[in-house]
Amino acid sequence: MGTSARRAHHENGRSHPALAGAERDGRVGLPQMRAAPPNVDAYIAMQTPEVARLLSELRQIILSTAPEASEGISYGMPAYKLHGRPLAYFAAFARHLGLYATPSSHEAFAAE
Repeated sequence: MGTSARRAHHENGRSHPALAGAERDGRVGLPQMRAAPPNVDAYIAMQTPEVARLLSELRQIILSTAPEASEGISYGMPAYKLHGRPLAYFAAFARHLGLYATPSSHEAFAAE
């Protein structure tokens, strides 16, 4: 891990999963990124039981609210598209879950 990345890692007190082990095993430069999971089921299965439960609930909320949305992996995280346009993404991190709504989701659900 480069000096600036190591400094940011320590200052933030957080570790991104892609950086796991880079400092411990002495690698220099950018660490190798983990391969993206092939689908949302695999992404959720990689998580702890509690996080998997929360992500499954979030997944069901998205799919029940937008049943015509397609589901896949984009940017290494679960992604949902509505009529071919990005709708929302979610991801699990060490200390939080992220939900990323896109401008098209704001448009699609403005009336709600």
